[in-house]
Order: sequence, then C-alpha cells, then structure tokens
Amino acid sequence: MSAAFDINDSGLVVGYSHTEGDRTFHAAIFRNGAVIDLGTLGGTMSRAWAVNNAGQVVGESELAGNAAWHAFLYTGGRMVDLGTLGGTSSSARDINDLGHVVGESQGPGDTGTRAFLFADGMMTDLGTLGGSMSTACGINNRGEIVGYSMIAADRSFHAFLYRHGAMIDLGTLGGTMSAAYRINERGTVIGESHISSDAAIHAFLYADGAMRDLKTLGGSTSAAGDVNAEGTVVGGSCLRDDSSSHAFLYGEREGMVDLGSVRGTVSRAYGINRAEQVVGISRTMRPSGEEGPSRAFLWSSRYK
Repeated sequence: MSAAFDINDSGLVVGYSHTEGDRTFHAAIFRNGAVIDLGTLGGTMSRAWAVNNAGQVVGESELAGNAAWHAFLYTGGRMVDLGTLGGTSSSARDINDLGHVVGESQGPGDTGTRAFLFADGMMTDLGTLGGSMSTACGINNRGEIVGYSMIAADRSFHAFLYRHGAMIDLGTLGGTMSAAYRINERGTVIGESHISSDAAIHAFLYADGAMRDLKTLGGSTSAAGDVNAEGTVVGGSCLRDDSSSHAFLYGEREGMVDLGSVRGTVSRAYGINRAEQVVGISRTMRPSGEEGPSRAFLWSSRYK
C-alpha cells in the first residue's frame, strides 16, 4: 500500500508506503521510480504530508514507544522533531519555500489542538476563530496561512485565512461547516464546505473576497485538495448516482475534469505542481463496501 499527498515543481513526490510485509508504513519520497524510506522519530509509523521546492519534507511520526505522534521536518537527510505547543502530540501539514511549517498541536493538558506556525526554531500558537481548536493546513511564500477552526461556543468549524497576525473567517457555501486546505502565491484558497441546508459538501475556491462552489462530477459531494500557482485545482468528487468517486482537475476554461483511477475504482487527488503533474491515491472498493489497498498515483497530461 502507498499514498501520495504532495509534489513539488521538480516532480518530487511525498506520502507514505507500507514497509516489507505490510507490517507498518513510513513517510516516503517517490523519485524516478524509487521509493525512499524517510524512517521515523523512533516509533513504528510515520507519514509525509508536504514538500517544498528545496526538497524539505514535513509530516508526522510516532515517537519511541509509540505513545505519541510529533510533527517532523526532514531536511539534509535527517528527520527533526519539531516538538509541540506543550501537549502530547503534533502534526506538520505544509511547508513553504522559506522553510516555514504549519500544522496542529495539542497544548498543555491536551484539551484541544491548535494551529501552529514553526519558524526560526520556534512553534507559535495561531489561536482560533473563538472556539476551542484549530488546524493549519497550508502556507504560501508570503506567509499567508489557511486551515479551519471552531467558531464561538464550538458550534461548528469554519475555513480561515491567517495573515498580518489575524485569523479571518472565510465563511461557508451556505451551510454549517467549511475547511481550507491550501493557498497559492496569488492568495487563492481551496477547500470544502457544506452547501445550503448542509445537504452536501462541495469543493470551493476562495478569491477576491468570495467563496465559489466548484460543483461536482455529477454526484452529491466533492472536496478540493490543492491549487497550483496558476490556479488549477485538484481534489476528489462523487460521480453521477454516487456509485464511486474520482480524482478531478479544475481549470477556469475546462471546468471540472474527471481524471479516472489507476488500478482501482476510487481515486482522489491531493497535490498539483506548476507543470500540472497531479498526485493522489487510487483504490478498489470491495463488494462488502470496504476499501481495498491504496496505491499512490502520478497523473500528467503527458501520459494521456
């Protein structure tokens, strides 16, 4: 089993792969047909979520004894523990080209997770939209950060944009909840949101102060996973009659395009680079409805 979550502009892919015998999984780099095991912080499992254009990788790993997960930065051939905000566990979700890392961490007492920025050797709590928890999922080279946070009284969670020291509520597509996952250098934000009456979850694109519904591939739900420098979006969507779901690519001229699947019936895209190389996961659904083993995939228009 394997999974791919991000790709940089040089085509370096990161995610995780099961080790020999499928006993566990480790964070991995996929390069030129080879799978490079990044190891762990002393525990059994690890996974990588993002890579920047310098080849620095971030993710999460179990510590020795497997009692907790910590955010890591893999750089110079070494996995570095980024620590926590005072709690037990943390996870790193993205890294920009300046080496600034964002993610989530438990605080003292492990009462809830908080979005963090790790820069210059220090992990900083970014706060919330008034609720008890938050998670940072993406950061661009201007230092703008996106994620999701509980709002006042923990009534729901909303997508946020953090810039100039303030967390801004991006709202929803008319429903209760939303979450932002990535932001590009133009400030375009992508994610997912409930639509009116919470009837379904749809992928969104937020630009120029407005959240736009990207619709679906004909089914009821969709979610966006990444956006490149040109504003091309990737993610996953249910097909007509919701019998399956496929990875998609969304462009302003093309609309939402079905990318199909690889050795499976279900797929989802998580990362896209400037050259529109797309990475994600493909798997087969068993007759029982259970998910089969996942396979990392790389899609490019050159392969069509």
